[in-house]
Amino acid sequence: MLHIYVLDTTAESRAKLLDRLHRYLDIEAKEIELIPRVNLKPIAREELQFHAAPDVCVLGPELVSNELTEIGKIRKVLPHTPLLVCTIPEVEGLAAIEQMARLGADDTLFSEAGPLEFLRKLVLLSRKAKPRESGKLIVVDSGKGGVGATTLSAALAESVAASGKKTLLVDFDVETQDLSRFLQARPFVNENLQLLFDGSRPITQEYIEQCLVQVWEDEPNLYCMPPLAESDPLYAIGSNYPRTLLSIMEFLDEIFDCIIVDAGGIRGALQKSLYRVADKVLFVLNNDPATLYGSVDKIGKVRDLLSPNASLIAVENGSTAGLPRKILVEEFSRAARLSEDNWFLEPIPFSKQGTRWPGSGETLATNSKQGLPKVFRSLAEKLELCEPEAKRGSEVVRHTLLKVGGLLKNKRNKVRDNEKLLEENKKFTLGSQKIGPKKQLPAPLPNEEISQESDSLPQAEIPFGESDSELLLGTPSLSKTPEALGKKEDKNPAHSAQEDSDFNNLISGVTLQ
Repeated sequence: MLHIYVLDTTAESRAKLLDRLHRYLDIEAKEIELIPRVNLKPIAREELQFHAAPDVCVLGPELVSNELTEIGKIRKVLPHTPLLVCTIPEVEGLAAIEQMARLGADDTLFSEAGPLEFLRKLVLLSRKAKPRESGKLIVVDSGKGGVGATTLSAALAESVAASGKKTLLVDFDVETQDLSRFLQARPFVNENLQLLFDGSRPITQEYIEQCLVQVWEDEPNLYCMPPLAESDPLYAIGSNYPRTLLSIMEFLDEIFDCIIVDAGGIRGALQKSLYRVADKVLFVLNNDPATLYGSVDKIGKVRDLLSPNASLIAVENGSTAGLPRKILVEEFSRAARLSEDNWFLEPIPFSKQGTRWPGSGETLATNSKQGLPKVFRSLAEKLELCEPEAKRGSEVVRHTLLKVGGLLKNKRNKVRDNEKLLEENKKFTLGSQKIGPKKQLPAPLPNEEISQESDSLPQAEIPFGESDSELLLGTPSLSKTPEALGKKEDKNPAHSAQEDSDFNNLISGVTLQ
């Protein structure tokens, strides 16, 4: 939507100029459908600094006839806005026009100018407005149905959304709603969008967002806009639908990073309006000889509709039989006047899952086994919708190295802590040496009773090994087998009884768990 401020000295003069501009915009000309909706707002010069800059500012004749220097004052307030000065016969001379240009006027509208002249000036001046950051509009089309335009649209959108870009799929198949039905994006017929095209609702961001559907709950970057119902005004000459479409696309352009339009079912004035604002056109064809004539004819018409900054990319959707790729590229390039830069050099591989994804709620970007995700990623890079894999790969490697370095540092710290802990918890010894890092116990005498309230050790920490028990007490270890104990008792029965008593006294204060 074009926002135009109407400035003049008095409210009466502003109302008069406003009525004149409305008459210009209400003409029934065929070309009017190519101009987006226009919002005219009368405003006094003193209020100008309190409002956002418009797309075009129209200065009334009363303001200019009283003092030409007012143009310079307005230019200081609106340094980047095109100024269109409405003149009267007294100030339409060449000297006056030159002075207006020096003061900052971009164009003039004479008092006898007609509607078409005003519209021509409006189109040119709106292009001079300060460019704003916006998303990219990709139109996916084909010369004949059934070549895979809908399939590629869905898979490409998922690939772009996976890269972190907020992406919108626009379904313009008003007859069968294939894209919406294949993705299970309900409702398949967009009644909210129909209200906008009929004029029952104003075109605002709030009402436009009501026309959008999130495709998957776990993917916040992918949305779909189902089509409106098929009706006669879609294709009628003089219909207001094309201008409504342009206004809606301007709002969507500010909301999303990428808009991918499946344009297979659109034609007439709607098709022309869509191609004029497209950044890139992805033209899908296959190696079926029967589709070549329709594709060549359609691509010739598309080329004439594109803006100078837009580009055309042809992509082959592979199939099991048909013309070899070399012959297809040579013949189609010759007939459609395409260069090598207009081709996506890698054909989309044939996939059996291509016949199963409709209605599944998925796309071929994930529901395939022929390496299609990588191909669609390359196609997105060709269309400049995401960063090249090499650049992204270097960032991934960098983050991976940082992560691995952090893990290694944590591992080294953990090993160092374990070594310190092991150093503190060396094997316990009796006597004056430490048992554990803090506690000390004196070595008990053979016949000394040890209180049950004394410090106890868990079973796992009892410091008796096979050699320790034999050296300290002269008794066999607990790990000795009964047979070994029996043999030793047979050799010296008297001494064995004394050893048993000593051993029992030693462990009487130790709690076994």
